Amino acid sequence: MIQPIDIKNTGLGFCLLVLAAALPALAEPPARSTVAKSSPSAPLLVRYKLSGGRCQDGPCQSTYLIDRSGHIQFTDRSGKTVEKSMSQADLAALLEQINAADYPQIRSNRTDGECPSASDGQDASYTFYTNQGSQSISNCAIKIDPASAPFARLQEILSRYLPEAQ
Repeated sequence: MIQPIDIKNTGLGFCLLVLAAALPALAEPPARSTVAKSSPSAPLLVRYKLSGGRCQDGPCQSTYLIDRSGHIQFTDRSGKTVEKSMSQADLAALLEQINAADYPQIRSNRTDGECPSASDGQDASYTFYTNQGSQSISNCAIKIDPASAPFARLQEILSRYLPEAQ
């Protein structure tokens, strides 16, 4: 005569219990995130980040990304993202200035090494992805002339396409 197995006192019983508990979770599709994170659709051309300064309800920070297809993405400190596409003419003009800029000359105008955020200003960091590689510039180390190339063209484009972010 076959004796029934007491599954309460065996490892098999424990395994079956765990499996039974997991089955409803396996049957449901995974929850989808309602927050869509966007990323550039082409290799980056510019990464521009502002941080520091005085903001009423928390740290000030915003990030701008421009890719080589002309896609502009702005993310504010709350995580809200705005996306636009620039014209091919604006993209070509910005690309030309980024590749033609004299980065050694730009870097020769050094600061005392103190970031503007030390006195409630905004720190600005730029990374330009040129044909010769990436060029990173921060106003913590470099006195940036906002009227010079490629900074002036970048600001012109951002104010035209993202006036709400300025």
